[in-house]
Amino acid sequence: MKSNETVTSDAKTNTPRNLGFEAVAGDEFYFVSYNSNDCDRISPYAKQIHNVGIPLWYDKGLIYGKKWEEEIGLHIANSRSFILFFTKGILAKNESYVEKEFRIAKKQGKKIFILMIDRLDESCWREFPEKSSFLDDVDQVQSCSCESIDYLIEELKNDFQASAPTQGKTSTAPTPR
Repeated sequence: MKSNETVTSDAKTNTPRNLGFEAVAGDEFYFVSYNSNDCDRISPYAKQIHNVGIPLWYDKGLIYGKKWEEEIGLHIANSRSFILFFTKGILAKNESYVEKEFRIAKKQGKKIFILMIDRLDESCWREFPEKSSFLDDVDQVQSCSCESIDYLIEELKNDFQASAPTQGKTSTAPTPR
């Protein structure tokens, strides 16, 4: 693949990377990290968040290649906070982009929200011992279970309103309701 090609699907599985809405293009957004193989499972949650006016950016149309980490790092750095949709599919991948994104966000000191689509239980450490460092890090972050999507939305709305954009900055996302 040429470094200037735009990929609209996961390069390894050809899974469409589309959560059902356009990623925000603007100054104010939350970075969304997810396993592309789980788009169908993630999409309803991401849409709920998007539909209340929380501006979300995800990797739709991201250019893969040598500059991937730089592009992701810039988007994480420019985001308000980092939202991880945790699924066991993340653990099944040998080289997970989600793990890399999570580590970048953590290194940058971003506030991290985690929606646990799949339970993080003892079986995760048994089934994926090579992922224990990542699992420990995820386990230490305050998270919401998938049953508490409403709680996560309220937390994001509060966070969004607490750090409202300064005059002159605009967002392409609607105002949270």
